[in-house]
Amino acid sequence: MLRLGNGSQTLLNSGNTVFLDQYTTSGGFVGSAAIPDNGTNALIVSGTAGSEGGLTRSADRTTLTFAGYCTNLGSVSGSLANQTGTAVPRGVAAVDPFGIYNRVQASSSLYSGNNIRCVATDGTNNLWTAGAPNGTYYLNPPASPVNVQTNTGGNSLYVKIVN
Repeated sequence: MLRLGNGSQTLLNSGNTVFLDQYTTSGGFVGSAAIPDNGTNALIVSGTAGSEGGLTRSADRTTLTFAGYCTNLGSVSGSLANQTGTAVPRGVAAVDPFGIYNRVQASSSLYSGNNIRCVATDGTNNLWTAGAPNGTYYLNPPASPVNVQTNTGGNSLYVKIVN
């Protein structure tokens, strides 16, 4: 489960710390992994945007992926989504079965001035993102993102790989 905030942080549109919590199938808490919220690999998510924070499992079942903003916690005044991609790059991240975090890509061209919501991967370095504007992007790091679904006001909420 993707959780925002540490229990004492106020949820803010300027960002919160991301935690990945693990539970047993019967609902028992197993543990939590904190995602860096400061430094060169920082990735935070808005605590007030209900459309952000989509967590997906890779098609090969080896990786959890999510998207956010590549900036330090507390460094943005106002809404993360309203920041340009140059000021606050959008990023995608992955966590492997051992809890090892990797910020896969940061981009100033993804969803500049709006929300990045979700990312899905097939587990072979192919990724697809959802957000606004311009809908869905394909990423194959370190190459630049390629828009694959757009229309006037293109806006995608979630991406998932099926079969």
